[in-house]
Parts: sequence; structure tokens; C-alpha cells
Amino acid sequence: MIEHQLKHLVVHSSMHGHPEELQRNQAKKAKRARKESMGKLADRVTAAVFRGESDEGVQPRDPNKSWVSFAFRIDADQEFIEQRKKELRRLVRQRNSLIHAAAADIRPDDADKWVELGAFLDSQRAELVAEHEKFRLLIKGLAEMAKDAGEAIERELLADENNAPRSG
Repeated sequence: MIEHQLKHLVVHSSMHGHPEELQRNQAKKAKRARKESMGKLADRVTAAVFRGESDEGVQPRDPNKSWVSFAFRIDADQEFIEQRKKELRRLVRQRNSLIHAAAADIRPDDADKWVELGAFLDSQRAELVAEHEKFRLLIKGLAEMAKDAGEAIERELLADENNAPRSG
């Protein structure tokens, strides 16, 4: 679930392009994110959302056409960012340990290993639930911000339409 949340944040925390390109650009980001490892996704979320690295250097190909740019960022001091990076790296190491080592060594008839794996999973549960909640709140904030931005743009466009000179 956390890996899915990371993918969502990587894809949706920023977008840019001419309006007719946005859907295609986001689809490309989603396709790339589906193939990335959890560690790479965690690094990208930390860099984009917490450090504020962005696509701001990207410029419109056609300066005479509309251009849309949206970015979701969390302002944080360096200490907070480093702490989040450590937490996410530890989470990725634990997940990799589970998938590549702990679960890989179990035979169906080895009851002791199953009990050991169950204890390992139980020990991680509270931390995973807390991380899931942190990302859930980030995604909720992102969705609310995007909704508010869309409504503001729509209000502005309607106001411009209402104030435009009418021919007739």
C-alpha cells in the first residue's frame, strides 16, 4: 500500500505542459513510476515533495499557447527532510529484507520459519500503519490543493467571460 502511495505522489505531485499534453505527460509519468523500485520512488518523493526539486526549468515549446504548471511541496527544514529520508530508507530496507530474504527462505513445511516470519511482520505493523497514515494525509492534502486550484481557475475564467465585451 505504501509503494502505491509513493507512486501516486510521484505521478501527481507535479505536472506541467500545454493543456492538450497534460494527460499524455501524466500517463508517461505513471508508466515510468510503475516500473521503479520502492527505493527509487521513496527518493523521488523525498526530492520532489520535501526538498522542493521541481520541473520549473521546463519551458513551453510554444510560448503563444497556454501552459499549465502545478506542484505540491511541503516546506520543511533540512533536519526534517533528513529524518524522513532515513525513515523511508529504513522502510525500504525492511520491505526488501522481507521480500528478498525472509520470505524467500521459507519452505511450506517449515513451521518455525513461518512463526519467525509472523513475528517479524507483527513487529513492523505499527510503523507501517503510521507511515501509511502520513502518506494518506499527504495525498489528501494534494487532492484538496488540486481541487482548490481547479475551482479558482474556473472562477477566474468565468469572471473573465462575464467581463468580456459582448458583440451583437
